[in-house]
Amino acid sequence: MNNISQMFDKYKSGCHYFIETGTYKGYGIDAAKDVGFQKYYSAEYLTSLYEECLEKFKNDDDVFLYNGSSEDCLVEILKQIDKKSLFWLDAHDSFGTGGGVPTFEELKVLQNHHIKNHTLLIDDVPLYFGDGLELKQKILEVNPEYKFLTHNPDTRPDYILVAYIGEI
Repeated sequence: MNNISQMFDKYKSGCHYFIETGTYKGYGIDAAKDVGFQKYYSAEYLTSLYEECLEKFKNDDDVFLYNGSSEDCLVEILKQIDKKSLFWLDAHDSFGTGGGVPTFEELKVLQNHHIKNHTLLIDDVPLYFGDGLELKQKILEVNPEYKFLTHNPDTRPDYILVAYIGEI
């Protein structure tokens, strides 16, 4: 298992589905498949990357790919979600295509979902969210019961924010 797979495994407890924003080359799905979820959902803004992943996962009946803004895709994905899930929120514009960093919009979508105890992993915190205080506040708007910890992927201790309810 690679580092991302190990992280997903560590925080998977009670999660049935894997949901990510920012498919890129499908590495997140690959890592999640190492761990084993019932279904895998991923949203990609760039059509070229989406089509590449469609080809990559064409024989995987448990992988569902969406093309468009992550918040629009999440609205559609969440219609399928009936159990606690692990979210890997990693959508950001790496190529200057206008995708921005839609994490706050994604959290707004999660506010409207009937399940309020999903586990959230948010990547690149110091790059896009500074000290992470505003990000934590937005997560608490989804559910004020969320607890937080950080995960260190061999870079810096605050790189990935983990939001969870219950025990990890």
